[in-house]
Amino acid sequence: MSSWLGLSAAVGLGLALAVSAFARETGPVGARQFAAVPSDSPSPAPLAVFSKPHSARDALPAELVERAASLAGGSELPDAVRNGTLDLANAKLLLADVGSTHSNLYAFPTSKERVCYVLTAGPEGCLVFTREIPVGISMFDADGFNTGTPTTIVGLVPNNIIGVEVRIGGQTYGATFGNNAYFFEPPSTTLEPEGLRVTFRSGRVTTITLPAPPAS
Repeated sequence: MSSWLGLSAAVGLGLALAVSAFARETGPVGARQFAAVPSDSPSPAPLAVFSKPHSARDALPAELVERAASLAGGSELPDAVRNGTLDLANAKLLLADVGSTHSNLYAFPTSKERVCYVLTAGPEGCLVFTREIPVGISMFDADGFNTGTPTTIVGLVPNNIIGVEVRIGGQTYGATFGNNAYFFEPPSTTLEPEGLRVTFRSGRVTTITLPAPPAS
């Protein structure tokens, strides 16, 4: 899997935008930089999905537990960039059977009031939301860029965001949306996500320009 971008306020080893957090999926940034037009602020409340009753479907599969646990960060990292204790017992299944890889997206809170996620056939990471980048943004390709499955984008959203759309080639497509998360896989490997249009419950909109993927 090629995974080169993972932020939401930012984050990761060697990639920071506005906050300290740790995301395993980060990689080289393309020629363009993130440019957001802030129009509202994300809700600071815990994600609403965590208040839903826990069910057997929410339990992290055994094959994902090690990936999820590693997001706490090791002793080689300063405490400020570690994510704290991970509450894996309270993981929630946010989106099921998405994309051509039929992936499931799980999320779980941490003791530092961050939220972490793991996608079965994709990236994992932890984040907080900021006004400049109010949603999580992870771009990846399950089988390498420009071959097989298209470059996909996935992320978490705060409670007061009601929709995420993806801009490609001058057109806008609605992302799969629900349970504080969104997911979008373009219909073709030749189409790359170029930007996001994020709608708040207030009706205000934030647009985010996405950097180009690394050259193949």
